[in-house]
Amino acid sequence: MFAPERTAGALGICHLGCAQREWLIISGSHRGAIWSDCRADGAGLTPLLGLDRKPVTFAQGYIDWLHHAERTPLEAN
Repeated sequence: MFAPERTAGALGICHLGCAQREWLIISGSHRGAIWSDCRADGAGLTPLLGLDRKPVTFAQGYIDWLHHAERTPLEAN
């Protein structure tokens, strides 16, 4: 399940904690999509899906993140 070949053609872009990650697919037929890596929980690698149930592209994921960051107040330390 953790063989390096499973993530060939992908670039890790986010660590979510508890060994869960998100990968940007940079080659092949899924190029430009973001995939979730929940192998630590036995769930495997799966495309990240939007509310429309379509695979999330890097551009859409980044725009969504920016909108969320804009609406989230900063916490004072």
